[in-house]
Amino acid sequence: MRFLKIISLCILLSLGLNSCKKDSKPVEAVVKKDPGQVVGDKTIYEVINSLLAIKRQGEIQENHYITNIIDGFPYDALSKEDSVILKKLDTIFTQQDIDFIYRQAKHKPHFKIKKEFINGYTILLSDTIKVEHESYFEDRSKNLKHDFRKKYGNGFYSVTLPLFTKNRQYAIISIDNCCGSSCGSGLSFVLKKTKSGWKIIYSYDLRMS
Repeated sequence: MRFLKIISLCILLSLGLNSCKKDSKPVEAVVKKDPGQVVGDKTIYEVINSLLAIKRQGEIQENHYITNIIDGFPYDALSKEDSVILKKLDTIFTQQDIDFIYRQAKHKPHFKIKKEFINGYTILLSDTIKVEHESYFEDRSKNLKHDFRKKYGNGFYSVTLPLFTKNRQYAIISIDNCCGSSCGSGLSFVLKKTKSGWKIIYSYDLRMS
């Protein structure tokens, strides 16, 4: 369950201080890809930055800013919940789209946020987090809440690799945030590309603690 995974990540990090029209043709403006990556960086980061911009608007309203983001997403980029949604939204996702999405999902373990495509966020390295987590168990006298707030402020985000339909007009992406020990939430989105940018058309699987 994503709820348990979110809480596990929060605890780990606080301890240590990711149907289209059939006649449409995909357009990939940038060819730059990592080995095994199906969709180019330009399209991937258009979606990620659009989602972060939407989240930032909510932060402005709540006066609760998050300025950190993990370089990798620690969970499955395509969860069981996502698979159910793909079948449910059959007016958006054709079988060809679903096959294409699963093909992209194979690259998810290798996806890392590239700081040159992200503005306004400090990139936290998952490898560093792992080392800090291990060091905690050698010294359990640390003040967890104080250490977390001192190092990470209001917390941090982690986002999945966006998974696209064949014509790149729709994308599935999840974003989790951790705000301390046993504090976090996660939500998945379906976004649609419009003339004015990427817009959320569906959201699901909200988990909060």
